[in-house]
Amino acid sequence: MALMSSNPLTGRGVAALSLALLAQACQVSSANSTPSDVASMQGRAVDTSEGPKSWTEYKQAVIANGELGVWTATDTTQEMWEGVPAGLRYTARQSTHLSEDGDQVLRSHRWVTEDGKVLTVGTSVTFWDEERGAVVGYSSGFDTGILFSGESTLRSVSADGERWHYTEHSRGVTTHYEQNWRCDGDTMTLTASRADQQGEPWKIVHQRAAAPAGALSEAAVREFAVDFHAGLVGYEAGAKAWREGLSEETTYFNAGFAAPQKVDLSMANPKDFWEDSVTCDVKGVKVYGDCASVYGSVTYKDFDMTHTKRFHGVVVERGGRLVWDRWMEVADGELSLQYMGYRTEVAGLYPDYFKMYWAAVNGDAETARSHGAKLLEKDPTLGLAYIGEATACWFHGDPEGHKAAFAKAAENMGGQPMAARLFVQSINAATTEEKLTLARKAMVLAPDDPMLALQLAYFLFAEADEADEALAIMRRVAWRWPACGGVHNMLGYLELAAGNQKAAGDHFRMYARVCPEIANAHDSLGDYQVAVGDKEGAMKSFARALELDPKSKVTAEKLQKLRKGDDD
Repeated sequence: MALMSSNPLTGRGVAALSLALLAQACQVSSANSTPSDVASMQGRAVDTSEGPKSWTEYKQAVIANGELGVWTATDTTQEMWEGVPAGLRYTARQSTHLSEDGDQVLRSHRWVTEDGKVLTVGTSVTFWDEERGAVVGYSSGFDTGILFSGESTLRSVSADGERWHYTEHSRGVTTHYEQNWRCDGDTMTLTASRADQQGEPWKIVHQRAAAPAGALSEAAVREFAVDFHAGLVGYEAGAKAWREGLSEETTYFNAGFAAPQKVDLSMANPKDFWEDSVTCDVKGVKVYGDCASVYGSVTYKDFDMTHTKRFHGVVVERGGRLVWDRWMEVADGELSLQYMGYRTEVAGLYPDYFKMYWAAVNGDAETARSHGAKLLEKDPTLGLAYIGEATACWFHGDPEGHKAAFAKAAENMGGQPMAARLFVQSINAATTEEKLTLARKAMVLAPDDPMLALQLAYFLFAEADEADEALAIMRRVAWRWPACGGVHNMLGYLELAAGNQKAAGDHFRMYARVCPEIANAHDSLGDYQVAVGDKEGAMKSFARALELDPKSKVTAEKLQKLRKGDDD
């Protein structure tokens, strides 16, 4: 006798989840359904021959509804299972867990009579059968010491629970059963009947087993991880959720860190929580008494774009709430460290170099110029520091100043990494062919450097008429740097040139979102709005850019041209 349990309709948000599963599994909102049809179906059990469409759908339901854990029941046996006599008082204990890889649900059960005799004991494995396209389970065990085996198929999902067909082989007899499992919070109910309708249905009510004093609940830990990440949106609301999910004791460690660091709760800046949505797929939870190990993936969505990170953390309870005690997160591809880099004999330059570099990549002209100047004060021989001045000249429409800055850089590149030298040489090269050759060599040496990618893409697009190659390079870089404003800026122009207005708009808006205080982000968005005929929006964007950088002659000319058109 095997108990195949599946409880998709309880836990956090019972009513909402029930309706969501109805919509997914029963297709109640089909093109032929009227609103009244849907309402009537939501109020009663819906029978369908179709179960979940994938293992992920089924697994998420099991997790969300709190089925995982240990359950107990006390009851009296009935005439139902071969090898289990009727009329015996017993206590049942059943456990449900995910396998380590999350691809199976593992269950076990044990029934013991009042005098200590084992009535039935067994295990089952539930998984997705690709050939049948269904959730199935296989079980085996012993009923009063005699072997049984069985197989189950999930038939349907409804507001009243899950319906399974179970076939058992015991003592030379094959019997077919219909089982309905429903879980409501800390109560799980099995209603079982023989398919031949012999005998009365048997209802067994289980209660969630109490956790040991001080122990965390696996279901609560999963819920915390999912809710914590879902809350990291909405600017101020996201910052609040971040602070509430951590404590002064939280320690984190990420790629590139030399050692773990204590969290500083004052670091929560509302501007950093600009995502449209954040979802968490918990791959595994292991509870060790008063702490739990959790790992999984987090997907961030903005417009029609997404990027994913992998995480592992330790959850504890402090002050009556769950918080992250230890944390590590790595973006897809983030472990690679192949950048062009720089070399200097002067200590303490990294903060200014880092700020200059990313300001240049993101088009923050004055910030790049300021930190470049600080670098040159400390080390006049650091040729790459001239990137700051060159960036400011470029975005302020001063091509001669840009050229002069890189000429100075070329005079001071001795001892710098080869990729950096090739980068400077490519900008100073006389012909497009030379520029492309040198820029490609630099990219081979430092394929993850966004500044090199941006420069190569610019040469390809603006000088070599190789827009397709430029677009391919930048799409790869966007996977590596999903929240880099400069990358989205370049992609916006490339997608626009390719006629992909929707994608272009998403990238320009993303640039403005991640770099709201950078004038060029709004200038670029204005260019896009002009291209798609949004004159009013373009004027607002150019005006905002000028508020942030009144020195920009290029932006001022664009705005004046639009205003003159209004006057005409």
